[in-house]
Order: sequence, then C-alpha cells, then structure tokens
Amino acid sequence: QPGYQLGKNITYSQIKDCNERLSYFELACFARDFEIVPKLLSKAALMYVWKVANKTHNRAEANQADGDQALRDAGLDLEEFLMLLVRIALVAFATKAIGEPEIAVRHLIKFMLLEDVAKVRHKVRTRGRETQRHVNFRSAGELEMGYGRKALAEKKDEML
Repeated sequence: QPGYQLGKNITYSQIKDCNERLSYFELACFARDFEIVPKLLSKAALMYVWKVANKTHNRAEANQADGDQALRDAGLDLEEFLMLLVRIALVAFATKAIGEPEIAVRHLIKFMLLEDVAKVRHKVRTRGRETQRHVNFRSAGELEMGYGRKALAEKKDEML
C-alpha cells in the first residue's frame, strides 16, 4: 500500500512485509511501464486478474494458511507475482495459446522484451523512473535542471 509506512502504529515487521511484497498500485505501475495496460489488458482486466490472484486458494502455499491476514494484505510475494504474470499471459494471449499456457507465457516474454536485458534495463531506467517521479509528486524544481536558481533569481527581482 503506498503511504502505508507513513501511518501511525506501524511496526518494522509491517514495513518489511510491504517492502517485500507487491501491492496492486505497484502492479498497475509495472503494467503501465511495460505497456501491458493498455496494449494487452484493460485496467478492469488487470484488476480482475489481481483479484483472482489474491483469492486464498490461489496464493502461494506459505500464504494460504490461516495465519497472518495482514501479511496477505500487504500484497503478493515473488512466487505469487510470477503466478500473476502467467495469469496475465493466459488472459492476454488466450486466442494464440489455446490449451498451451507455455505459448502464452512465451508471447508475454516476447512482448515485454524480457529476453533482452539491455532493453529491460533501459525501460526501467526511463519509463520506470518517470513513473517513480509521478508517484513521488516531484516538484518542478526537481524535474527541471536549474529551476531552483532561476526561481530564486525571479523572486529576488520581484523583491527589488
């Protein structure tokens, strides 16, 4: 949950759990950065796949127990995220891979360019960072080089 760590009465254990898990918001950003949304799935379809992945019987074995609901609420762990990617592939490439989930996964890997490490790295460093800037509500001063000095000079001119 974005901002969850900023709340009151949060334990270090809860912060650790949120840092190790993927929330829906983080999934939506990932899907947008890799153009899964809107090219392969709609936002509604992504939400549906998320809800299916969050059902207790679809969770990883370690997260199915009646134990800590807060841990499950923190999001998906790595194993569950990988299962979610398979579900995305099955939904997105259903017509191309009827009865053969491996083909759907291969299509998703090809679409996301996951076999080319340099292209993935470039996408994370460009689109991913841009998304991060938007999420962190960066000011104009952080986005434009020299903006701070220019704004300060304008303010001084106004005051004189």
